[in-house]
Amino acid sequence: MSVSAPSGAAAVTIAAAGDIACDPGADVVPSGHDPDHERFAPQEVHGALDTAHGMVQFVVGTHGTTRDSIPSTIANSLAHNDDTYGVLKLTLEATSYDWQFVPEAGQSYADAGSASCH
Repeated sequence: MSVSAPSGAAAVTIAAAGDIACDPGADVVPSGHDPDHERFAPQEVHGALDTAHGMVQFVVGTHGTTRDSIPSTIANSLAHNDDTYGVLKLTLEATSYDWQFVPEAGQSYADAGSASCH
């Protein structure tokens, strides 16, 4: 799985989690290993774009007091924010899912959408 913010050893943990999620054919993989919000296009566990069978990863570490800036994004990053606290609301249905980043009061960053499961 992927992350644009500096994460060090977290990348190994995310790859291992991705391997586990790939076995049953996961569509969505939330993680909270970096203090920011980032959404990736569907990709296979090592970060290659895979629109047919890939997982959409959400990095949702938008809490606490320490923030990591995202100096530049990596491949497949579709949405990212490193200065807004909030939560990710996921609505899971039998054949689809919806997501919405809900920022703290007074903030305007938004990332929302829906997708079909494969």
